[in-house]
Amino acid sequence: SDVCRFDRHASRHHHRNHPTEMKEVSLTRGMVALIDDADAELVEAFNWRAEKGTATFYARKTGPRPERIQTSMHRLILGLERGDRLCCDHIDGNGLNNQRHNLRVATYKQNAANRTASRNALSHYNGVTLDKRVGKWRAQIQSGGKSIWLGQFATELQAAEAYDLAAVKVHGEYAKLNLK
Repeated sequence: SDVCRFDRHASRHHHRNHPTEMKEVSLTRGMVALIDDADAELVEAFNWRAEKGTATFYARKTGPRPERIQTSMHRLILGLERGDRLCCDHIDGNGLNNQRHNLRVATYKQNAANRTASRNALSHYNGVTLDKRVGKWRAQIQSGGKSIWLGQFATELQAAEAYDLAAVKVHGEYAKLNLK
């Protein structure tokens, strides 16, 4: 079929005490995207694929020829137009969770504040690195394109705590905290 498949058996999904009707949208690679029941009509006319981003997968479609413009499901749901200087932030970091309670309009700077630690890093925490020369953990945070030094710490956990305190001050509600 040329149209994506939906799970017609909507399940109850609870998030932050807000029950919503949820549907699953079938994607390529055997993956699914989650959407609110109310958005089904908006997205069901399109073929969606799972596309790997930097840290997660996203649901994307390609428009008709000759332009073949690519659109992300989350941008369609939020009504963000091509060329907008705004982006969509997935609060839980899952690019396939396109339920409205998980999406918020953000600047690129705000969205960058919500990124997770690099998989290749020695630390599991955002803003924390090991200084092998002195055997201590360093904490730093990015703000306005500049790196802010938060100090050196005896343990990785202490450095993560320092990052979290700074992240709340610098990034507010968009801060991706290491320890919740």
